[in-house]
Amino acid sequence: MAPLIDPKHRNPYGQLTAIRSAEMFFGREDSLALLYNALLDRQSMAIIGLRRLGKSSLLTCCCLPEIQQRVGVALNEHLLIFMNLEEHLQRTPEDFFAIVCEQLLQQSQLKLSLETFRGAGSDRFSHLLNLINLQGLHPVLLLDEFDAIVRNPQFNPDFFSFLRAQANAGKVSYVTASLASLDQISHSAIVGSPFFNIFNHHHLGPLTEEAARALITEPAKTAGCPFTESEVQFVLEVAGRHPFHIQRACYFLFQQKSQSSNRLNFQRLARQIYEDLLPHFTYAWEHLDADKPEKLRREALRKSPQQRKIPELSESALFRKFVRDKTKTTASHLTIEYLRKVLDRLDDFTFLGESHLSNLSIIDGHEQAENLTVAERGLRVYKLLEDALSQLRPSGPHSATSPEGQMHTILQSCYFKRDRRSNKQLASYLGMSERDFYRKRDDAVNALLNILLRMEMAYLDALEV
Repeated sequence: MAPLIDPKHRNPYGQLTAIRSAEMFFGREDSLALLYNALLDRQSMAIIGLRRLGKSSLLTCCCLPEIQQRVGVALNEHLLIFMNLEEHLQRTPEDFFAIVCEQLLQQSQLKLSLETFRGAGSDRFSHLLNLINLQGLHPVLLLDEFDAIVRNPQFNPDFFSFLRAQANAGKVSYVTASLASLDQISHSAIVGSPFFNIFNHHHLGPLTEEAARALITEPAKTAGCPFTESEVQFVLEVAGRHPFHIQRACYFLFQQKSQSSNRLNFQRLARQIYEDLLPHFTYAWEHLDADKPEKLRREALRKSPQQRKIPELSESALFRKFVRDKTKTTASHLTIEYLRKVLDRLDDFTFLGESHLSNLSIIDGHEQAENLTVAERGLRVYKLLEDALSQLRPSGPHSATSPEGQMHTILQSCYFKRDRRSNKQLASYLGMSERDFYRKRDDAVNALLNILLRMEMAYLDALEV
């Protein structure tokens, strides 16, 4: 019976947890060099980065001989112990030491059992470190999800003082992985702990473009379903250089290519990838620092900003779409009544700069929009209204008496050029009753509002993937 899955065409991008094989670990040479140099000097390092950015993969794969060979380092005298601490948010220091000691004993191949040690907890841990040091080995604890430890009130200042003492004595090094600097996410009792001072800090960013391209192309090529250059560009556009986003985009691209010979529908594929990444985008958005969402909102409205604020997220066209959807100005703010109030104060640029119109994407999408004064934003709102008015100006014979021509004349006379004639005189000039004049003025404001909304929609459509 033939296998259900052809090994040659098995999707290589299906990994949802940390990468554990050298074949699927791409790039990070600079991070690895910093990490290995710190360990050779018997120092400790804190790896900081956003969720799913590859912190766990880095800690896991740095133990692999193939990865060490890539960087040209030998850690023969180091005992690397990887631990995922995700469950320790509800555990105690005794639980931590019990698990660490079990791992140290297993991987150091000491012919002993934990029962042979006097005491337990921190005493057992210290004695075990001494025995491993006597073997000529230097233990390194690779502590993933260390957030769970520093946020857990059961891990008190004495616990961290003890860990620091072991590192200062040269018995052990620590490599932690967390979403933010340890001192920023720790519980109140350990804020300012000297333990945090023993770490070199490394902020993990996006992959280099070379590594991103390798992650996109090499697994697909090995699996017998190589991607074309246009497909590679598509992945880079929708995912940026975030490794997990790249993997998910490649997963769906590989599925479509390997299951169908039809021409790829990139728009449908982008929607599929977006739906898959939506929970991850939402989590990342909800855990941003307080000053980041507004910066990302304005960046997401620009077609080609010179520098991305958080490139691991905002280089992704799909993430920028998420930000626009999350933060867009709702049409409910822009009514005929509201626009009339704005038009009544066209000469007040400060008012215009603080109005809902200043939050339109077509205004915020300008380069350096966040650096403008309120009055400068107001000037841009005024020019936007002028552009919208110009679209109402008809051309050709009898244009002045056409409905559009009348609306253009009414708006220009009532708001933009401030005709000195009274409304009654304007109505007479246009050959209509004063009652019709007020009705047509409302129609003109409504027409201007519709043009503004169309301009906004066209601007946003131009930004879509």
